[in-house]
Amino acid sequence: MRITQQTIFDGFMKHINENRAEMHDLQQDIASGKKITKASDDPLKFKKARLLENQIREQEVYQDRIGAAKNTLDLAEQSLQEIVNGLIEIKSNVTRAVNGTHDSASFTAIKQELESLKEELVSSLNAKDINGYIFGGAGSDSLPFSIDADTGSVTFNGSNDALSLKVDSNLSIDVTQDGNFVRTTNYDDDLASNPSSYRSYLTPTLLDDQGNTVTGDTAFTSLEAVDNYLEGFDNLELDITLPDGSSPPIMYNYRTNDTVNDMISAFNTQLDPLDVTMTFENGAVFVKSKSMGSNGLNVNGFTDNGNNVFTTNFPAFTQQASGEVDQGIDLFDSIDEAIANLESQNIGALSGQIDQFDELISHVTTHITEIGLTNNRLNFLEEKHENSKILLNAELSGWVDTDYAETVSKLQRTEIAFQSAMTIHTKMFNQSLIEYL
Repeated sequence: MRITQQTIFDGFMKHINENRAEMHDLQQDIASGKKITKASDDPLKFKKARLLENQIREQEVYQDRIGAAKNTLDLAEQSLQEIVNGLIEIKSNVTRAVNGTHDSASFTAIKQELESLKEELVSSLNAKDINGYIFGGAGSDSLPFSIDADTGSVTFNGSNDALSLKVDSNLSIDVTQDGNFVRTTNYDDDLASNPSSYRSYLTPTLLDDQGNTVTGDTAFTSLEAVDNYLEGFDNLELDITLPDGSSPPIMYNYRTNDTVNDMISAFNTQLDPLDVTMTFENGAVFVKSKSMGSNGLNVNGFTDNGNNVFTTNFPAFTQQASGEVDQGIDLFDSIDEAIANLESQNIGALSGQIDQFDELISHVTTHITEIGLTNNRLNFLEEKHENSKILLNAELSGWVDTDYAETVSKLQRTEIAFQSAMTIHTKMFNQSLIEYL
């Protein structure tokens, strides 16, 4: 092989450029603090770093949502505390009206005080933050509570749905609330949303052959109405007419060891597709529907195939519910009632309302406690996400961050090698090829 001056020069330049490139990379690592900035640096480490960064961002998103949820819940708690304070003041005024001796002017003054407090309570329930009206449910752009100018009644204009924020991989928190749950002590969202279409038909209390009220685990064949006719007893049928006028066969083929719950389950398998359900509550059988239509739902009772039982001796479902849902005590109805009683100076009626306001105060306080528990849970989750971020950042740092001690040491060695190469390079090119060889 022929060795020329150019060959020697090219070899030295290759090594010098490699040294220079290595020094540049090490200087970049020191300046940026990162040893992995692109996939070509180390594909495996780069991919691992991206996965860790995604996990860290996920923790940060959860923390942001927790912060938003806590802000909304803090405002909700503040508003509910205002409502409790208002109710305490209303109760105090009602008690003062009951226990004192007042003329018409005094009753008028107390009535006006209650009217003013009522407006303040409405204002508290119309609290709003960046997520919307706190007690208006989700997706409502209008005030959830309004006072009718003519009647003075308070109307709820919000939504029954709550705004939910996902604050952990498998946990969502409702941050807005249905205001109806605050204003009433026994609110049933499902039934109250459409009470006119709800009916309930029921049996008298079922007894066993000893005359005792049966429970769900009581054997079906020990029912008093069955035991009396057990010898010719055949399969049980529910005689029902649906809103569309049809009367589908709803059968129960009983077995010796079946319980009342087995009977209910067997009927529900057939009733569920018809939007009808059967329940067993405190010894009585209920049949309920939430979509009866204009024709209503007719439940005529139980018969067996021979029609010899449960028709006259067991007149099932003779009572039909009106569809009215017991909402317990309504906050604003109670205030309106107190205002009316003050206007008529009905001391007896006012005295009876004091317990109502005690129950309302307890009811709203329960909501405050629930919010406090939710906030405690969010604080725990916030700390959990922060700890996860610390661990993930530590792992990420191990993959991509520059180890300054090691990198500076490498840079110094590389610089020495570079300087040595340059010195040798200078000496070599001051000599002839013969001298070099």
